[in-house]
Order: sequence, then C-alpha cells, then structure tokens
Amino acid sequence: MTDQQLESFKTDIPLPDYAAQEFDYQIDQRESYRHQLVMRTADKSDKIGIARMPNNHWCYYSFYNLDDHGTIIDFLQNRRGGKLSFTLAQVRQELAQWSGYSKPKAVFQHPEVKPIAKGRFAIMKEFQTLKNATESEYLQSRAIGKEVLRHPRFLGQIKVDSRHNVVFPHYDLDDAVCGLERKNWNFNGFTKGGRKSVWVSNRYEGDQTLVICESVIDCLSFHLLYGDDWARYVATSGQWSPLTVQAFKQECQNLPGSHIILGFDNDAQGKHYVTESMKLLADLGKCVVIRTPIWKDWNEELKNHPPVEF
Repeated sequence: MTDQQLESFKTDIPLPDYAAQEFDYQIDQRESYRHQLVMRTADKSDKIGIARMPNNHWCYYSFYNLDDHGTIIDFLQNRRGGKLSFTLAQVRQELAQWSGYSKPKAVFQHPEVKPIAKGRFAIMKEFQTLKNATESEYLQSRAIGKEVLRHPRFLGQIKVDSRHNVVFPHYDLDDAVCGLERKNWNFNGFTKGGRKSVWVSNRYEGDQTLVICESVIDCLSFHLLYGDDWARYVATSGQWSPLTVQAFKQECQNLPGSHIILGFDNDAQGKHYVTESMKLLADLGKCVVIRTPIWKDWNEELKNHPPVEF
C-alpha cells in the first residue's frame, strides 16, 4: 500500500503546481515548451526543468546542481535538507495533503506538458552539464579556431564534454534538444536514445540568408570562407531521418529573409541532397542558390584555400 501511495504521488501531483505553491517557483515562458517547463525561484537561486516521463511520472532536474533531480519525492526531500533530514514518512505526510487535490491551492496556470519520449529526459539533463566550446584542439586541427567558436553566431551551439569531445546539439520541431552529436579525432558518436534532426546556429531576427551544409564543421568552414553577419546555418549531419526532413523545411520556412544556400559536399551523396532539397523548397518561394566546394567539402576547401586576411 505504501509503495502504491508513493507511486501515486509521482504521477498524480503536478510538480509545476507543487513547486509554485510550496516553494515559490515561477515559470520562465521564454525557455519553456510543450515537453518541458523551465521554472525559477523568485530570488533566482534555483532553476529547474520539469518534464513528464513516458510512465507519467513528473520529473525534474536543477540547472545549478547536477545531483538535484528525480521525482516529486526527491524534489521535496532535497528542499527539506536531504533524505537523512526529511524521511519518507514526512514526505507521505506532506504530499498526502496534495494527493487528490484535497489541499486548497491557489490557481496556477501553466501550459500542458506532454510526455517525452523514452531517453529524452537523460539527454535534457546531460545537455546542461556541457560547457561552451570556446576553444578546441580537435577543431583547431580542422583549421577552425577559437575566434569562430566565440563568435555570437555560434557561441552556445557548440559544446564540449568531460572527455573533450566536441558536441553539437540537435533540435526537434519545438526547438528542444533531442540528441547530441559528438566528434573528436577518430571518433563520431550520437547519444543513445536520441533523435537525429538538425544542428542550428544562433538565429537573429534580421537574418537574410540560410546556409545548409552536411556537417557543422562545414558550416563553420563556410562561415570562415564566405560568411556574413546576416547568415544563419543548419547542418543535416549525414543521412537524413524523417525528423531531419521536417526540421530542414521548418528552418527554411522560418527564415526572415529569402536567400537559401545549399552547400552540400562535392560528391554523389551531396548531389542527391541537392535534389532532395530542391523538392522540399519548391513551394516556399525562396531564392535558392547551389554552392559546391572545389574540394570534397567546405572544410577541405578551408584547409587548402584559407581566407585571405587584410
């Protein structure tokens, strides 16, 4: 009976409501989306992400404390001094007041939170542990220096993990991280349970051009060779998944300007991507330009024909 009661707490008590009522957390509308609410304390001392798991458990993680995550039970214990200070008996006593909405509560409006896919919560948490890649020996070996990584167009969209792998986040149609692509010398990886989509640089309202390449490294290389201040970038990262196709078209539709550059590799696969892209873009009314590197890809172009500095 006791285990059933604890289970009901995890599913039946909306964690956003509880956090707001009992601990004065407030929703950050700018960072929230349909699969995750982001909430902050009024004094800005804590920031949490809240999601609903496939089994309907409400779960959270703190952006500021990697050990602070779990269900509503963990949330309560961690805010009452820890498991040794606040026992399960005390948890039951407090949460029983909320079970079945028997406790009077202030009206708290928040968007519906849809359950996330299996494995997504772990990706969301892991993404918060990554640091911005402001310099990288691996990327330096690809002729991409820190001045590019620290450029406002890319800062925050290229990460590094504890093993010094460069990490490129992939985003779904809600602009939420759905997978992490990793690269290093002789290493390519993708998060287990993640969904392959597209990588996107930072966006600005006045952007006129969208450059689409096969890899993030090619995007960075194109920027070094030909980039301008009003160009944003998308990388499709190898074979296209159904989500890649959807995200590709959405990014093109949402571009404020009308200029799209297809910068795929100079090989048979690159020509195939150009053909498929033209089909997707046929009804968007955009001006599409095909740019093909002389060498196999833009990174090879960069290494063999570096930009001239004046």
